[in-house]
Amino acid sequence: MNDEQASRLSELLDKWCDGSLNAQDGKELESILTNHPEAQTHYLEHMELHARLSRMLKSSTNQPSVIEQRQQVSATPMRLPDRVRRNWFWGAMIAASVIGSIFVFKLAKDEPFAARVIKKIDCDIESSRWQSEGTDQLDAGRTITLNNGVLALEFGCGATVVVEGPAEFEVVSAWKCMLHTGKLTAYAPERARNFTVETPSSETVDLGTSFGVQVDDDGASEIHVFEGEVQVYDKSLVGNEPKERVKLFTNQASRVGNNADPMAEFAANAKSFVQLPHSDTNATLPASALPFGPNDGLVLWLDADRQVQMDESDRVVSWGDQLAGGNTRPENAWQVDVDKRPYLSSESIDGKPAIRFLGNEHMVTEPLSTGKDVSVFLVGKLSPRQSDSDVPSTLMNFGSSRNISVVRFREDYLASRVLAPWRDGRHETSGWLALERNMTDVPLVIAMFYSHTHNHSQLFINGEDMGTTKAWIDVSIDNPRFIGCEFDGRHHLVGDIAEIMIFDSMLDTETLKNTSHWLSEKYSIAHGLGVTKEPMLGSERKP
Repeated sequence: MNDEQASRLSELLDKWCDGSLNAQDGKELESILTNHPEAQTHYLEHMELHARLSRMLKSSTNQPSVIEQRQQVSATPMRLPDRVRRNWFWGAMIAASVIGSIFVFKLAKDEPFAARVIKKIDCDIESSRWQSEGTDQLDAGRTITLNNGVLALEFGCGATVVVEGPAEFEVVSAWKCMLHTGKLTAYAPERARNFTVETPSSETVDLGTSFGVQVDDDGASEIHVFEGEVQVYDKSLVGNEPKERVKLFTNQASRVGNNADPMAEFAANAKSFVQLPHSDTNATLPASALPFGPNDGLVLWLDADRQVQMDESDRVVSWGDQLAGGNTRPENAWQVDVDKRPYLSSESIDGKPAIRFLGNEHMVTEPLSTGKDVSVFLVGKLSPRQSDSDVPSTLMNFGSSRNISVVRFREDYLASRVLAPWRDGRHETSGWLALERNMTDVPLVIAMFYSHTHNHSQLFINGEDMGTTKAWIDVSIDNPRFIGCEFDGRHHLVGDIAEIMIFDSMLDTETLKNTSHWLSEKYSIAHGLGVTKEPMLGSERKP
């Protein structure tokens, strides 16, 4: 470090001490300390001088001028403690740590926003229950009462927080939030290190991690570390007692009680928290392994063998959308109501996992946009129903009064259809195609293609063509998709669903055959059913 750099370092440290250091100066100071080991010694000496000046100002009854104090201190030879001089590395770490803390304090006010909503998942915040892209900004001090559903927020520092209703939650700043009651999970990348979650009884400081926090009605809190480490402070101690603190690492948890109860440590339970899948955990399959191309319009791909999040009762909370081909944004399927969550069967079709529905469960995807032409693939198996065998049960519904659905009407009647409401409340039917045969416990690859552009609809089951019909209803929508029931919550499925693909296009003949064959091979499902079936026209009614 040359004389000019040393002079600049002293100038920057003076600014730091008198509170005039701005963001640009702070970055310059950090660079000097990082790149010049001798600067770290100068830093320690400068800080020691500053501390001695402060002590003299406090202890003197006849206070001389600041200049006189500086002359007095400067005239006294100063020797750093031996433990500091012997440990250059530790001194550098002190410098970096303090600088980092100052940056967090000084630059927080320069963040572009405190927090913003990035996802609403079937929650009761404002008018819209669903939102898949974030634009709504929240100011510091904003308190949110979430009665149900899941709300995902991005903070200005870069941390992501997922709040699970019921909860009361406050945005304190771009670097801090307050959980009064309920549950949340936090994911803080390196740039958001030191992000803090406060509760009535604790304060959790991120040290590069993802973790969950739960607050009971009495104010006691639990902190569960999923990955990395955090520092937890017990706020419940009163008087002059220092805050008790503990470091928690991956798979560790701690309970912080009210009053003066000591911290209790135990194993973390990730299943007790709802977590938001991150883009770096979404499995992107190589294009060479897929039967379709990047321009075929894939917008949803759910595979029960990937990204299924379970709760403490081993029921399915979320089903992650796989990113492949042209599908670049995940629209995951969710169920926030614990009593309506389906189950995961570890061995269903060909011994592979599937989401299991027992007649009262369903899932809903985040809002998904598709146009006039759509292609749908579904791999599943229908199970025997104990009662009401004549009541329809829905495998999948496109989530509006004008929708595509794949429905089982009787034990021996499986159909695809498009419905649109008449003005008198009755439904007009388009694209009706059906198979009259008992398909209970038969593994199925269902492929349904609907093109309003070409007025053409077609249904394949296990690779066999069930016929074609007209497609005169426009099915363009931007809605959640319902899995296991109709959009109004009726007609629940009894059976398993292993895989779903939705394309925002009418696939060409070769691609649809290749994709159907690829799924059949994957689940060892034989081609064909050995039956022929004339299509029912769109004007015909269900049985």
